[in-house]
Amino acid sequence: PLCRRPEPYRQNNADLETMDGAAVFFIARQLGIPACSIRTISNVVGEAHTNEDFEKAAALNCAAVETLVMRLDAS
Repeated sequence: PLCRRPEPYRQNNADLETMDGAAVFFIARQLGIPACSIRTISNVVGEAHTNEDFEKAAALNCAAVETLVMRLDAS
């Protein structure tokens, strides 16, 4: 097929998936604790990733957190 994306993503046209944070946010909400998630994309949904993809995603994530901390003056 022209589209190699898994069937669920062809049906709803999602570009991202994230379920691992759902439990964290659910519990944080139940306890009244503010929560934040900063994520970076390591690969296109439905396509295999490489070690380089993970390294690039980790570096981008670290840069985003450093920028956020600096802007919040929260060091």
